[in-house]
Amino acid sequence: MAQLPEELKMILQMEVKNALRPELLLFVQEMQEQLDRNKEKGHWRGCDDEILISELQMHVGALQRTLYKQPDHKTSSGRKADWLRKVADDAADIANFAMMLWDNAKDETAR
Repeated sequence: MAQLPEELKMILQMEVKNALRPELLLFVQEMQEQLDRNKEKGHWRGCDDEILISELQMHVGALQRTLYKQPDHKTSSGRKADWLRKVADDAADIANFAMMLWDNAKDETAR
């Protein structure tokens, strides 16, 4: 596939940033960071859907457990930041596994 010129890439990135809600843009960045942290695990293409679904369900459970441990107003700011980081990580994991399932399904329908 042909590479886009750098100038066009920059224009497209600016258009995307202007078109996306700020919350969505931040969340997509979280997703990308999670994918980058786990790149040694390899690409999801070719991964069995049942494995991806199992991982998705496991991470939903992790997010539920994290949310149940929400700190109260007496909790230190450091612990609140740790909790918020865990919520972000769990939510990004869930979104990434859903994206992987979608990506694999998209590829299957193209064949």
